[in-house]
Amino acid sequence: MSLSALNVPASLITVGVLILLSNTCVLLALRKLRTIKKSTYFFIIQLTIADLFLGFLIILRSILFLSGHLGKSVCAAILSLSLGSLGISSNAITLLYFELFLAVKNMTMFRNPLGKYQTMTLQIFSVLIWLTLSAVGYNSQETNIQVWNYAQDKCEIRWAFNLQYIIAIDVLFVIFLVLTLSFQIGTLVLMRNRHKQMFQQQINTIQRQMRIIVDDTRSQVSTSNEDGEPGTSNNVPRVSVTSARLIFNSKETFKERWLRRKMNMTKLITIVLIIFVVCWYPSVCLSIAYAVMGGGDSISDVVFNYSWIAIPIHAAANLFIYAAKSKDFRRALRDAFCGNCPSCAVDNRVEPFLVHRGRTSSCNL
Repeated sequence: MSLSALNVPASLITVGVLILLSNTCVLLALRKLRTIKKSTYFFIIQLTIADLFLGFLIILRSILFLSGHLGKSVCAAILSLSLGSLGISSNAITLLYFELFLAVKNMTMFRNPLGKYQTMTLQIFSVLIWLTLSAVGYNSQETNIQVWNYAQDKCEIRWAFNLQYIIAIDVLFVIFLVLTLSFQIGTLVLMRNRHKQMFQQQINTIQRQMRIIVDDTRSQVSTSNEDGEPGTSNNVPRVSVTSARLIFNSKETFKERWLRRKMNMTKLITIVLIIFVVCWYPSVCLSIAYAVMGGGDSISDVVFNYSWIAIPIHAAANLFIYAAKSKDFRRALRDAFCGNCPSCAVDNRVEPFLVHRGRTSSCNL
């Protein structure tokens, strides 16, 4: 099946409904959860709401097309707002990595790496940037975009965007991608160094404890020999076994557990980033090629079809990513749909992704 066959209003309505349902489920689960850091919670909500808005725009575009009310201005506005929605999503991913980088760098285990006002300022600033660019894109597209061909009941839209506008948008997306990868690499390097430091501290602790064991054993043996009573196997080894149990059977420290959660969060956001890049950045490259080559029809068709089919995939995929990577998210999702079931029980366990708040469900959906 070709991409053109998929680009029909019924298919796009199905994709839009899937996006709305999946991100609504994410919001319902987030109501039952609280993140380890509040700034992370706000950035995940920003990503979810941007994806919800994209799904609404896709459904609106298809309904207007079917009713025959999708004119030049409305189509240009929907395309511009869709671009702004994708930009807000990319900013949310970048801010998530930025928050993780600051948390690991400063080892802020008991407070937010970003303050409340700093978090809100970054969110408002990122949203205003892309809303402004959407307004500029609407003005540049309004005189160039073509109207739908209602007589043949097919889309003959051609992305005759302004070349400077396309280049500016694409450069901005590349900048955000570079920043995201920089924060990701920096976070992974810092985590590796922290793990090395903690491992070296554990080795030093074990060496000190082993020296204490040896000294205790020697002192007991020498004392028993001086008294003329050789040390028995019930006395001397008992100290060594007890000390060894304290050394080698020690539980995971809070700092190690905190770093493990951050590593799991980094892996989860990396999967979200990979899907976003695979679904979005090929259309960025294709749009550049279209603008540089003067607007060939074949490239225009590929850009349009790929953008309206592949890009929405990332908006619907977040629910499945969170559910696959977090047991606590799956538990909270069950609790959101059957929280009043008699089999629901209190569970205070802390999971790598999010910390559960309230009751959890043991029901099987």
